[in-house]
Amino acid sequence: MTNVLRAVGAVSLLAGLAACSQEQQSDVDSAAGSVASAAQATMSVLNIETGRTVEADRSIADETETFAPDDTIYASVITTGSAEPGTMVSRWTFPDGSTVDQPADSGAVAGRMLFFITKPEGLATGTYKFQVIVDGQDVRSEEVTVQAAADTTQ
Repeated sequence: MTNVLRAVGAVSLLAGLAACSQEQQSDVDSAAGSVASAAQATMSVLNIETGRTVEADRSIADETETFAPDDTIYASVITTGSAEPGTMVSRWTFPDGSTVDQPADSGAVAGRMLFFITKPEGLATGTYKFQVIVDGQDVRSEEVTVQAAADTTQ
């Protein structure tokens, strides 16, 4: 009985597809492609600022690429346009190769999204990579360095 129902369902699906003309199928494919393209093109990442202190508008007050182990590293991502929730994430790659993904916050202010990393026991020294990923594509990245506290006076 189950096989009969599956066969009837498959025949119905094929009949429905055959009922559409080639032009109608093209129109549906074109409309879907246009919508998908428009959604992808609505947001652009313009720049990434990194620093230790954040202003109320989510800009970085003290831009730097050099940090101490006990610092919080903030990344302010400057964008234009908009994107569906969940389409933008950031990825922090630590010196040991481990990664942490953070979804974009929903409260962008004046085209800025804010991300950060910190560790209570302190960040390991070395180079960290911050990536912005939109719809699964790496669109922009920035590297920062964590050095011993005496070396971060820049």
